[in-house]
Amino acid sequence: MAPTSATPVQGAHPDISYQVGLTKYVGQSAWTNETINIPNTFIGSTVRIIFTWDNDSFVGATPAFSIDNVIVRHL
Repeated sequence: MAPTSATPVQGAHPDISYQVGLTKYVGQSAWTNETINIPNTFIGSTVRIIFTWDNDSFVGATPAFSIDNVIVRHL
């Protein structure tokens, strides 16, 4: 989650202070459901949701990666 002033750049990681959720999702052999609570500091603001992938070859040169069914809701 980042302010709209933050522009993602290919090959560069976003500022870590914007991170929500785990730092790594590695070694999953099946779909993993994840619920990430968005900090209240973002309420009422427009933000960018940035997904990044970094292949460090820990589990091979071309491991599969997918993000599916993203739902954003205000509770």
